[in-house]
This record gives sequence, structure tokens and C-alpha cells, in this order.
Amino acid sequence: MRPDEVVGSARVVDASGFGFPDSRLVDVRGTLAEVGRLSWFNVFLGRGMLVVLPNGTRWRVGAAARSRWVCPVVVDERGGAVARCGPGDANYGISTREHAYSLNPATGGSRRAQRWTLHEYESEVAVFERQPFTVMAAEPVALGVVVLARVLCAFGVLGERDLMPRMQPQ
Repeated sequence: MRPDEVVGSARVVDASGFGFPDSRLVDVRGTLAEVGRLSWFNVFLGRGMLVVLPNGTRWRVGAAARSRWVCPVVVDERGGAVARCGPGDANYGISTREHAYSLNPATGGSRRAQRWTLHEYESEVAVFERQPFTVMAAEPVALGVVVLARVLCAFGVLGERDLMPRMQPQ
């Protein structure tokens, strides 16, 4: 197992004090990532949510335009995509350089789903709980995918459900 992968159980815990980090993603090995404040404004309109790995690598979770949607994306220090998503109606495609996943709500409701499943091809790879954020990964999942899934579980994609106007024929 690589240090930038999650296998088994991991969860987000609050960090003590003010400032960075706001929370930490931890598992049995210890801290996987220190994470800045989860904020819709920071991700979609601001500088992005800062993520720092134990080896000092810094990522940002920002947003990129895709047609009429604005989708969250995890980028490294050089601006290269670590993980990106494609829009859907509460179902999202997540891709990295090596893998492609589908993030789907496992529970329904009038608001954001509490439980989400991550699939690679036909197999269920991981299950996410939105509040408090936890991961149960049956197979290794890249850390960038877990960070992006946290943002998607919380906020989704800007532009879905007619949040942004569509072109209407006259």
C-alpha cells in the first residue's frame, strides 16, 4: 500500500486550535492529510481548499469550468490534476491518471445523500459517509479521490439541478 492511498477505514477529525489545518484525514497508520476548512466559497470561488500530505506535498481543491458546470478538481503544486470529476445529476465520474471511478449516492433524500458508494467498473471500491466524513475502502483508493469525494459529497457540482441557467430555444 502506497502512502497516498487509503485502504480500510479512514475518517476526518477536527484539528485543535485555529488556522490551518482545520481537520485531518486519519487512519490506523496516522495522519494521511491535513486539510483546510471545507468551504463552498473557497472551493468554487476562492483560492481553493489547501491539503498538505505528511511528506510536505501541497494540493489545492479548486474548481474548473466544464460546459455549464463548475466542477471541483484536486491539483498539485505545479497545477497538474491529481483527481478531477465530471458532472452528473448527483452521480459523478472521478478520474486520476491511473483510475476512473463513479461516485453514486447510496441513500436518497431531499437533500445531499448521507451515504455514497465509489465504483470502479462493476465493483464497489469504497463507501463514504458524509457527516461525519468516513471512508471504508475495500481496495486501495488514491488519496486525491478521497479528498475530491469529500467535496462532492458535501457540495456536489455547481450547475447541477438548474443552479445555472440553460440556453432555451426561442
